[in-house]
Amino acid sequence: MKIDHLIDQYIYYLRVEKGFSQNSIANYLFDITHFFEENKIDVQEISPDIIINYFIILMDLGISERTIARKRAALHSLINFLENEEILSYFEWDLIPNIKYKNKLPHVISIEEMDKLLNSIGNETPLEKRNRAIFEFLYATGARISEAVNLQLDDIIASEKLIKIRGKGNKERLVPIFDYAYDFLINYIQNSRIYFKKEENKNSYVFLNRYGNKISRVGIWKSLQKIILKSGLDIEISPHTFRHSFATHMLEGGANLRIIQELLGHKSINTTQIYVNIDVRYLIEEHRMHHPRNKIN
Repeated sequence: MKIDHLIDQYIYYLRVEKGFSQNSIANYLFDITHFFEENKIDVQEISPDIIINYFIILMDLGISERTIARKRAALHSLINFLENEEILSYFEWDLIPNIKYKNKLPHVISIEEMDKLLNSIGNETPLEKRNRAIFEFLYATGARISEAVNLQLDDIIASEKLIKIRGKGNKERLVPIFDYAYDFLINYIQNSRIYFKKEENKNSYVFLNRYGNKISRVGIWKSLQKIILKSGLDIEISPHTFRHSFATHMLEGGANLRIIQELLGHKSINTTQIYVNIDVRYLIEEHRMHHPRNKIN
């Protein structure tokens, strides 16, 4: 498959799921196009060896480390997209060496801004209940937007207040959800999901659009833009900002870094022995102790 055939989908991925600016998207597209033009391969032929050899050639040409690091980031995002879309199976990205330079931290908002944003959504109409449930869920669990749209009713383990999240490569992880966010989620499911559900669309996805299908990444992004305007906050964020803010606020609250990595479902946990056998009860206790929104009475 040629990269040209995937460009429109990839642009949506960068803009909606990753929250990239138009300028960043243009840079990534330039870097990815250059990579495929230089290597003359199709998408399915991409491999760690080809990427490493490409970087070696760039270094030999005297290209700056910052530029090569940007190209590495662009290719990494492409690999993630291809895995999400199941165009590629598991790709051994860990084989690609890091290009060291001073990196920019991911964008987060403060706890106060997050509270103001979430509290501005409202909880009266079915649409408000759905949106409140979505964004409380994203911030409570650190889930990716793709994981939220694919969440199903039987992924909610009510007896333990745990969420079974299917991440990249269909790998599952259990993430706790505290009472405050759980109540919004259950309120939506019990009282408002029926307004979105259509008789002909008998699916079990939790978050539905007005046609009764699972909500799309684009749909969540559009809802967020309206919520930001209503909140009066002068911020530019994407659904992915909730994930970064979750991790940052948990860390600032004193949570163990290994626990945060487990909750986020990072690939490195699957290949690092020390992260494998974290007791689920300890994970729940750490989550409830350190998530700022769990302290709401």
